[in-house]
Amino acid sequence: MPGWNRLSAGLHLDDLRKFSRERRRVDSVDDAVRRMRLHNAALSPRAARLLAEGGLQDLVWKWDPLLRAHSPLPVTEDAVRFVAANATAPVLAIKGESGFLQDEPDLRARFPGLRIDYHSVPCAGHHVHLDAPEAVARLIEGAWAAA
Repeated sequence: MPGWNRLSAGLHLDDLRKFSRERRRVDSVDDAVRRMRLHNAALSPRAARLLAEGGLQDLVWKWDPLLRAHSPLPVTEDAVRFVAANATAPVLAIKGESGFLQDEPDLRARFPGLRIDYHSVPCAGHHVHLDAPEAVARLIEGAWAAA
């Protein structure tokens, strides 16, 4: 099976044994925002608040702590390249100015066969859809209209 190997399976099993499934509590939404920004300084206050408000239920995080575990089937670079090489639809790539997506020349070099419509949104980070929802919506509307 592509992507599967003994090391990734072993790491996953180790994580299953050591990770607690108990979800962490916070004192308030403001406390959740503070904690999120403490561990991710690049997260904008707006994005942190939206993520905290949507990620809590009765002041307990809704996400499963095992999401931090190693994957038993990690996505490999070979698998990503295979999917990209076989894509036929155009790709709308939207990067927050300080986000994690590769810069345009690097992304085009990595996936030369993709038809990429690349946009960088100023004053936005990794959660570009939360930092600049109006700009992202305009880009999506434009891509749909052009299709």
